[in-house]
Amino acid sequence: MAITQADIDNFDALYKQGVRRFRFQDREEELHSAEDALKFRNWLVAEAAKSSGQQPVRQVRIYTTSGWGY
Repeated sequence: MAITQADIDNFDALYKQGVRRFRFQDREEELHSAEDALKFRNWLVAEAAKSSGQQPVRQVRIYTTSGWGY
């Protein structure tokens, strides 16, 4: 079953309500932290992009220890 924007919106609404355990399609999911929620949401977005034929957005983070900025 393809993931739609409505599925992502439903997840956002459940997360905002404080729901930490939910059923999605044929999977039982439990979120232990905000990081878990972010990973699951990113997975939803990537799967929705795959099913619509779009390329998923990639995020690149660059860290430095040279003393610039931080």
